[in-house]
Formats: sequence, structure tokens, C-alpha cells
Amino acid sequence: NAANGCERNTKTDPNHCGDCNQLCSSRPNTAAVCTNGACTTCNNGFLSCDGNVQNGCETNANGNDFNCGSCGNTTTNSQYCSGVNKINCPTNTANCAKTTTGSNCEINLLTNRTNCGSCGNNCGTPANGNKPECRNGTCANCDANYGNCDGSLANGCESYLPYNRFNCGSCGNNC
Repeated sequence: NAANGCERNTKTDPNHCGDCNQLCSSRPNTAAVCTNGACTTCNNGFLSCDGNVQNGCETNANGNDFNCGSCGNTTTNSQYCSGVNKINCPTNTANCAKTTTGSNCEINLLTNRTNCGSCGNNCGTPANGNKPECRNGTCANCDANYGNCDGSLANGCESYLPYNRFNCGSCGNNC
């Protein structure tokens, strides 16, 4: 109504934030606070990581491995998010799944054949090898008479041990 003037300040009124009848409290996970025409205060534990104030505070920062306490604060494979804090996994374990639900540090890097030594290091069947296996964080299980003496999975079990001067009978045994 032009006759009674501008009765609402859409830059600060939480009931008319940015425009008439735009309630800050109607946006998900927000407090009823309007600053410069935008609902700016997220409820405790929530963030607006997409930059769209219209959809509220869509990101739960509690236990979120991709937004741990703040937007974009991602944990590493050797960490998980507890509340809003990064927690280091115990030695030789990892949070490879990067899920926000379920177990944390769920992978034993010493024995898991699809995450052997590090997340994503899959022990395929090596050349001159049989069933893939992870032993002490190293992919192993060469056929009898063969060894992975150079430690590289790319060339498999490359050393024929019975007739190898530098790996005679076992890796590193110099005849």
C-alpha cells in the first residue's frame, strides 16, 4: 500500500527477509535472523554450503566427512568426522568408504585385499601368482618358486627363485 509507505525493512525483518512474506524460519535448519535481505544464521550444526539462502542450511556439519564443522572441510582417509572435529584413525586403519553413517576407520589396511596398505590399492592376481592376498599392508601370494622381490605389483611375481643369483630361494638372498 503506497499510501502508508514502506512499513517493513526487507534487509533486517525475519518475517519479510529479502521480499515481503519471506520467512526466515520457513527455510530448513535456519534461525529467524535476517541480515542484508538474507536468512544468514543456521541452526547449530547446520551449514549452507551450496550458497543458496533460499533452500536454508542444507548441510549437516555434524559427522560429515565432506563438511566437518565447516563447508569443504574434508577429512582424509586416515580421519573421520566426529561432531565437528576431525579424528585420526588408529594406525593401519582407514575410513575408505567416506560415509557419514556406519563404522568409522572400518578398513584394516594390513589385511584388506581391496585396500591393502592404502585406500583403493586392490590386490589383483599377480603374474605368476594365485589368489590375491594382503599381508602386512603388502599384496602378496606368489606361486611356489616365484617372488615379488621388487615390491611392485605392476610386474607381479617377477623373480623365479630357484635359479636367481640375487634372490636365491627367497627374495633378497644373494647366492
